[in-house]
Amino acid sequence: MKLEYIIERKEQSILMKLIGRLGIYEVKEFKKILSELITSKNNIVIDLKDVSEFHPATVQVLYSLKKYLKLYNLNLKLINHSSQVLQVFNLFGLISIFGDKVHISKNLKDKLKFSYGTKKNYELI
Repeated sequence: MKLEYIIERKEQSILMKLIGRLGIYEVKEFKKILSELITSKNNIVIDLKDVSEFHPATVQVLYSLKKYLKLYNLNLKLINHSSQVLQVFNLFGLISIFGDKVHISKNLKDKLKFSYGTKKNYELI
């Protein structure tokens, strides 16, 4: 499934729900969408629950967005990480880099090591 998204504008933030693939071929489109969103100068919340594929190149885009927003005292928050997202975060030790609370099932926790930043950034569900 190709990348789809739903954008909800709130008072102080923008919620972006991602659906489908966020593979290498979708990263350029994703970056373009985010470029349009940052002009609003709002906090951005990205819901990753329905992401079925997550390419590591996406991490660079998200990290750049986080740093850019911070320049304007704004925040990026990632929520509802899918197992595909968590696998990439686990592979590169990114839980603490983004600093968002991650909810994982016990089954998934047993499959992933989460060797970086897990003491306070994840919770078993």
